[in-house]
Amino acid sequence: MADLGKLHQYARSMRRDAWCEAFVQFAASGENPLGLPAFPTEDIQRLTNSQANAETMRGAADFYRIFDETLMAHPGTTGRLLDFGAGWGRITRLLLRSLPPEAITAVDVDDRLVDAGATQLPGIEFLRMESGDRLPFADASFAVVIANSVFSHLSEAAHHFYVSEIARILSPGGLFVGTTLSLRTYRTWLEQAAYRDWITGLLGEPDAVLASLANREFVYARSGRWTDYGIALLPEGYVQERWRPHFSLIATRDDYKQDVNVARTPAQ
Repeated sequence: MADLGKLHQYARSMRRDAWCEAFVQFAASGENPLGLPAFPTEDIQRLTNSQANAETMRGAADFYRIFDETLMAHPGTTGRLLDFGAGWGRITRLLLRSLPPEAITAVDVDDRLVDAGATQLPGIEFLRMESGDRLPFADASFAVVIANSVFSHLSEAAHHFYVSEIARILSPGGLFVGTTLSLRTYRTWLEQAAYRDWITGLLGEPDAVLASLANREFVYARSGRWTDYGIALLPEGYVQERWRPHFSLIATRDDYKQDVNVARTPAQ
């Protein structure tokens, strides 16, 4: 079993790209000279995004790069971090270069994923919550919250509820790094035959979807077993306008497969 505290101390001296590549290579070949935490079985890995092993870790590395650059741009941000919608911890494990395990908490709604994360990443707190419930944390408990591919799936009501919940549990001046889907991703799907058929079957004909987005409407269709879970496309300007007064939007980055929104709670 990996000693995550020692791994954090070692990882602090590593370049970000080398740290991420170590996980990708471990997932691809099984070689693990650094003593990295093991991965869950492929069937568990695929529960989150239908990917596993090196493929899914490359995607995790892309998000971690943006997170790390965000932390470097805001050096005064210190304290606990919540990985909201952490799954089995594919991104959570990369955070060990930035934070000690005791400063990281992960939460998800699927007990299989939570169990896998807790087993493979001892020392990081993994918690299960019910979909639609309040976040099980006190006000101002965290300095940073990340949410990769969570708001991409929430209904508009759930979207606003969890924006307010994340603002509640963040300390004044806290950072939120969360992804959403926009016209950019939708157009990418339409350009690929396999994705086009899938997304059209879910959201309807592209002309109608494009018209809704042009009219600044929140586009959503439910899928899966949870009431407020599906695919959500946000019109241009939605995050900047609708996350107020909970957050001030610092940046929206488009160098990831989804839009990455970096926002901050008001400072007292």
